[in-house]
Amino acid sequence: MALTMRKPRLVLALVGTATIVSSGLPMAHADQGPPSSTATRTVTRTSQPTPQLTGIRTGQHASFDRVVFDLAGAAPGYRVGYVRQVKADGSGKVVETRGRANLLLRLIPTDAHDAEGHATYTGSKRFVVNYPALREVAFAGDFEATVSIALGISHKSGFRVLTLHQPTRIVVDIAH
Repeated sequence: MALTMRKPRLVLALVGTATIVSSGLPMAHADQGPPSSTATRTVTRTSQPTPQLTGIRTGQHASFDRVVFDLAGAAPGYRVGYVRQVKADGSGKVVETRGRANLLLRLIPTDAHDAEGHATYTGSKRFVVNYPALREVAFAGDFEATVSIALGISHKSGFRVLTLHQPTRIVVDIAH
């Protein structure tokens, strides 16, 4: 009898997982293999109130490097793609990064400050990691509800972007 009761629970758990995947919320697992596409990814969302960037973390996995952007509020839209040159939002100054390729992330709408102008992201504006693919993370702007981050990459390689919830995070994985 106990075996029979466990089976329906397992089936319900699998149905719940299928619903999450089909609703557009990707399941993220560190062992899902390396990303392979270099195409720009764009997702449009209009989050109210404007989400706020609160943290940036990096990690190295067997076949890819990961950058996690922690956010307060709902998930923002984003545009992630390779660019020849990164320019700081507002000033237009060139933001040099380590590596042979620049992957630019724009979180839209997102702020890195609160309504009073106090920073919600208080971490380093630039840090070197020297992973196999990811070499550097450089803050490139917090301007007109757009937060821009440059990722210095060792060479142009495939990447993927995931949106995770509870807590809200945008994740960029870069293949080695």
